[in-house]
Amino acid sequence: MGLYGSDKDWWALAFTPKNDTLKKLVKRRGGVRRKDHVVSLQITEASGDTTATHLTDILKNGDVKDAEIAAAFGAN
Repeated sequence: MGLYGSDKDWWALAFTPKNDTLKKLVKRRGGVRRKDHVVSLQITEASGDTTATHLTDILKNGDVKDAEIAAAFGAN
């Protein structure tokens, strides 16, 4: 596990698996946080393929109405 950056403005966290079984699937997992929210997540597979997800316009728990959550997850 590695932690980089400044706790005031941003930080990045990276995980490298220790388990041999997991190492066959995932080379690295990481995330970046700026100020008060996560802005990106990244997974690098053992094959070298990378999936990067960039997050914008993030709503926090109190920002989303219960009805909207129920509709999104099919619990009308």
